[in-house]
Parts: sequence; C-alpha cells; structure tokens
Amino acid sequence: MKKAVTAALVLALVLSLGAPAFAAGEVAGPAFNDIAGHEAEADLTLMAAVGIMTGDEGIGGPVRPDDPITRAEFAKMIVGGLGKGATAAGLAGLVPTFADADEIPTWAWGWVNAAYFMGLMIGDDQGRFRPDDPINYAEVLTVLVRAVRGHEQQLPQGMWPYNYLFYAVDVGFNGRVEVTFPRLPATRGDVAAMIFAMMQIDRLDADGQPIAGTAMLAGRVHEGLFSDYTATQVTIDGAPYDLAEKVYLVGASDYEGLMNLNVRAVADAEGDIIFIHVIEAADSYSGVFAEYDDSGDVDYLVFEDGTKIAYDAALTVSLNRADAAQGVTLEPGDECLVSLGDDGVAAHVVAYRANIGEDYITDVVPSDDDSDTNITLSGGADYDVPASAMVTVNGQAADRDDLAVWDVVTLYTMGADPAGEVIRVEATREVAEGVVTGTKTTYPGPHYLVTIADASGASTTYEWAMDPADMPGSGAQVKYGLNAAGALFVEIGYEAMTPYVLVESYTVDSEGNKTVTVDSRGQSLTYATTVDFSADIGEFGLATIDGATKVITDFTVMAIDEATDYEVLAVDAAAGTMTLEDLGTGDILFISDPEVTIYEATDDGPAYVGFAGLEAGDVLNADATQMIWLVAD
Repeated sequence: MKKAVTAALVLALVLSLGAPAFAAGEVAGPAFNDIAGHEAEADLTLMAAVGIMTGDEGIGGPVRPDDPITRAEFAKMIVGGLGKGATAAGLAGLVPTFADADEIPTWAWGWVNAAYFMGLMIGDDQGRFRPDDPINYAEVLTVLVRAVRGHEQQLPQGMWPYNYLFYAVDVGFNGRVEVTFPRLPATRGDVAAMIFAMMQIDRLDADGQPIAGTAMLAGRVHEGLFSDYTATQVTIDGAPYDLAEKVYLVGASDYEGLMNLNVRAVADAEGDIIFIHVIEAADSYSGVFAEYDDSGDVDYLVFEDGTKIAYDAALTVSLNRADAAQGVTLEPGDECLVSLGDDGVAAHVVAYRANIGEDYITDVVPSDDDSDTNITLSGGADYDVPASAMVTVNGQAADRDDLAVWDVVTLYTMGADPAGEVIRVEATREVAEGVVTGTKTTYPGPHYLVTIADASGASTTYEWAMDPADMPGSGAQVKYGLNAAGALFVEIGYEAMTPYVLVESYTVDSEGNKTVTVDSRGQSLTYATTVDFSADIGEFGLATIDGATKVITDFTVMAIDEATDYEVLAVDAAAGTMTLEDLGTGDILFISDPEVTIYEATDDGPAYVGFAGLEAGDVLNADATQMIWLVAD
C-alpha cells in the first residue's frame, strides 16, 4: 500500500539578543564660552563643576576670565569654596551691617554676611564693604589665609600685606598664579586658580602642624595616568573611580581622548568624579607583553610589536588592580601600560590578565540594593560582578546589568587569583544566523568550516569551534554565538520543536485574545497568536514562533507540490535516517536527521506518523522549497 507522506526538516527556534543602550557618564559641554585655550580654562571649569561660579549668563555663557573680580563676587567664591553656601542662604534676608549696605546688591547679601561673620572680609577703615570695587591679589591671598583655620596664627612678623603674601606663597595658597604685582586687581581666572589651591590646603593644629584630611578637597583630587573607562567609572593611576552623572573635561572631548594621559580629576562630596583635566602628556607605552630579555647587560621588557623597554629591580607592577609591588612577573599576553622614568627606564606597569578564559553566560541575576550582578557560565561556575568592575560588550563600555545569556565572556579577577573579585568583564555579543549552505574540513589542521546564508542571501564562512560531530547539515536553520576570534562558539537558544505544524483549532475570547492549537510531530500545543487562523483549520504549514514570547506571529500554508518521485529503500526509525532512490535518475539520497517531521496525507488531512510510519517500498515526492518536502505518490 502506498502512503501519501510529508516530511519537513525542523528549523531551530532561537532567542533574540537585544543590544543594550548605554553611555559613559555624560560629558558636559563647555562650562563657559570664552575660556577655550585660556590658561585658566581648567580652573574656571572646575569652579563651574563644583557650583562656585556660574558666569554672567549661567553655565555655557561668558565668564570674562581676564576681567577683574569685584569684592561682592569674590565673597560668593570664597564662601562657596568653603562649602558654606547653606550659611549664606540663611543670611540672605539680612541687610549687611556695612556703612555702604545700600550699595551691596541683594543677591550678594548672604555671601557678604557669611564672609563677614566668618571673619574673612571685614571691610575698610571706614566700615565700608565696597562691593563693586575690584579686589586685588594681596587682598585675595589675605582672605585665603584667614579661610583655612590655623594658618593666620603662623604669619611671620611684618607689615600687611607682605606678611600674608610671603606666607601664602610659601604654603601654596597662590597655586599656579605668580603674584608679581600684589596691588593689581585680581582677574577672575587667577582667583579661580587660587580658590582651587586653597581648597587643597589642610587646617593646622595649635602647634602649627597640618591636620591630615581636613582640606576642603581632601581625598577628592586624584592625579595620575588615565588608563581605562567604563559606563560608570574611570581608572586613574590604577585605581577605579565612579563617575558623576555629568562630568566636565578639559583637554579632551571624550573619555577616549584621555587614554594614556596624565590627568587631574576632582570628585564631589560623594566621591563621584565631576571634573577631569589633562595636566600633561604621559611618558608611557601601551602594548601586549611578549617576554623578558635578560640576555645582556641591560634587562628588557619585550612586547608583541617588537618594542623593548629597559627595566630594573625597582620596577613595580599593578596586576589586575592589585596594589603595586616589586617582583610581580608579567606573562605573555598581558595588556600593559608602562610608565617611563626620566631616563626612559620602565618605572611602573599597569597590567591586565584574563584569569578566566573564554566561556559563555547561561544565567544572569541583575544587581539590586543588597547584591551584585551574578553571572553563571556554561561550566556551572558563578561570579559576582561588582559595580567597580569594568564591563565592555563588543568593545564598548557597558553596565554590568547589560550582560546577557549567551554572551561570550572573558573575566579578569583581582591580582593573579581566579577566585578573586571580578574587576573586568569583556563580553562578545555577535551572532551568525541563517541557513547552512555548506560545510567542509580543510588541512593542515584540521579546520572545520560552516557556510551560513543570512536573510539577505549573503553567505559567510565561519570556523567551527565546537565538537566536529555536532556540525550542522546543509539546509539547517541555525543561530550561533561568535567568540572573540569570530568562530562559531555556541548554539543559541535551540529548542527541539518544529515550526512546521498542523492547525487543529483556533479561538478568540471576549477580549479579542487569539489562541491556536496545533499538532507538532504528534503533540498538541496551544499558543497565543497574532494571526487569524479561521481559514486554516486542518492546514499544514510553517509557523513563525517568537522565541522569547512563544507567540505565533505568522503562518504560511504549505501546499503539497508533486515533483520528483523517490522510493524509500531503507528506514531506521531509531536513528532517524532513511535512504531514498530518485526514480528518475537513479541517484541515491541519504537523509540523516532525527528531527525530520513526517506526516501522512490522509483523507482527513495530514497526520503525523514519524519515521516509524515509513517502510521500504513507499514512494515519495520531493521539491526544492525552503524546507525538504517529501510527498507520497
């Protein structure tokens, strides 16, 4: 007896991976529009970043860096620089007690009152404040010395203003400013520089000794080599620092432009970086370590590009953010940033080494208030990813919670210990998806190659990095993750379920929600759907099933199209194989795929029979559609 039979090659259903949206800490625009290239650009930008200066028209407008600063304006800067803005706000409704109070603008009342009550600005010998008069360099430095507790008590003997001037310059209150003519009006740019200097000076105890950590910016100014950045952090001198929501940059337009440069960064009160300034080009080299060369009188570090840098026993190495130490051994492949001494000899190396080789993520638990992001790799090991970890996806900075299942990752942990804290995650999220059009093995090697045609029809050949026994056959619909080398590394989201189905029933509830029940290889399955199946009951066809939501979004009826006759010569139901003979040409076709779905065409419509429903002697038809059709004669 001849049977009408249809067989469809199963296609793999896959899960889509969405690309994350992320950005590094937002780079603020220029603080003021008239300071680019000015010697005070960094100082004035910092004053804007910490909220001390806003310019005539607000941030982004002019600040007139070379104009004199008035006494009222300076009162605002010094009080703000001491962090007493709240005090000034509380005194803003009090009319100042100076003889010329009627000349003091109301916006300045709080600042002037605060400066007076703090003993910083006490007016002239006639009791006047003179708010609109320029303040000169001598007066500025006098106020700055008074502003930091304990310093005024250490003044040398002498006449004002020289006693203040000599002391201020000796301690560093003047910062970068050379006070050659102390009676000249101080410019706005120079005052910004001196305020910044004052904010870094510690208070003194009764014995005149500095009290460590008492400066306004204590622990908030970080200088060194800018060596890395992520969506939320920058690395300076080997240490990571969180970024504020908005960051002002001077000397570069973005974080990439800061790489391998010496910078000064300033943090806000919470420790988040708000300002980064390039202070000088670093004398450094970056490259991948290859080997040590100790064969001659001078010892060298040798890098993959052939660069050789002399080193000696004083060399310190910070490996994977561990504390710098002498005697740390570099290994081939280490990513290195080498700081050079004045003599060109390597002084310090910031090195990164992958402690946990390439693997892929099978589970991600996002971070919350009580826990870090947790990722599980294919081998079953799981790792916490703290907020301080640097994370990249496809080479771009990302947030740790952007990591996703199927990402191929390489992990770096603190120091040389694979069990240490995760400090860096490099994730690759590239996929190859489409229909396999061919496979081959090349020698020497062997190298296993798979060619995949994408939806546009373009074909790409990939190296197969998995078990050769698992290579797909031609015609298979596949989706694979690529490793960093671009090889097929992991099959993504495969589900043992065919999209070729027989429609059994279709319903629409009172709210318009649609469901369809289909026969899939003899199993009845019910799906939510966006398709109107009312005209398709009993039809056999190709269902498009969303891999994430399991919703059928499309359905194509497959009409039986008679073509070349094939006779079944042999069938092995257990192995999922059959041998066919082309009755027209005599060619032999061997089908080896246990996932082939086989339906028998009956008077009531297609019915699933599987390999077990075939026997030698059955005659089938086949055509060359997107799936393999096997149709009984």
